[in-house]
Amino acid sequence: MAHYTVHTRRISDPVVWSASFHFVAAALAWCVPAYGLVATLSSCLSVAWHIQREPRGLLMTLDYVAAAAWTAVELYLSDSLRERLIVAALNGAVLWGQRISNRCSDYDRGHSLWHVCSSVKSAFVAAAIARCIVV
Repeated sequence: MAHYTVHTRRISDPVVWSASFHFVAAALAWCVPAYGLVATLSSCLSVAWHIQREPRGLLMTLDYVAAAAWTAVELYLSDSLRERLIVAALNGAVLWGQRISNRCSDYDRGHSLWHVCSSVKSAFVAAAIARCIVV
């Protein structure tokens, strides 16, 4: 009988649990159901992709498309040009940070830190769209 090694991460792995911080922002996003759905779907795909150790392929593509959709919905739901510019700048900074974290010699630590920063940005934008805070 062949022995197969499972190459997945545990929930306790920092890259996985830090990805789950996006669920906080997703919960705030449910003020607008379509926004909440996109944010929750994107969060689930991110956790699933990291549990599988970031394979190239369909799961990666779906994760990236969902993240882009999340950004598009944030821009669409922003009330003013000023708010859209703030959301675009924050998302641009997060994208730039993601590119840097992927080049870190310690991917797990760098990308986990990026998840925390991205989650804070997402929660801030969701709170602004829900009008919990004024931007």
